[in-house]
Amino acid sequence: MFAGALLALALRQVSLQDAVKSKNIDVILFLIGMFIVGAALKESGMQNPFVFLSRYLSVPTILNLISTFLLFYYLLPIVQVSNEHPTLGHLFRRV
Repeated sequence: MFAGALLALALRQVSLQDAVKSKNIDVILFLIGMFIVGAALKESGMQNPFVFLSRYLSVPTILNLISTFLLFYYLLPIVQVSNEHPTLGHLFRRV
């Protein structure tokens, strides 16, 4: 990014005054924060969630968590409470 900014200034695509005026401190602070969080995740080993989980959980437990998530992810939309399109929701609807 820095090289691109220097190149844009060197080729006079952007004037120095416009470049100074266009800086956004919120974006700069956000990027610095993300670099810090990313470095901390990498150092702690949490960058790869499966490696992190495998340190503390057994393989059957991880598979159980994944299958439970997928089960609820795909079943909850089916069991919806709806008056217009009753699927299984009519079983759970309050009268």
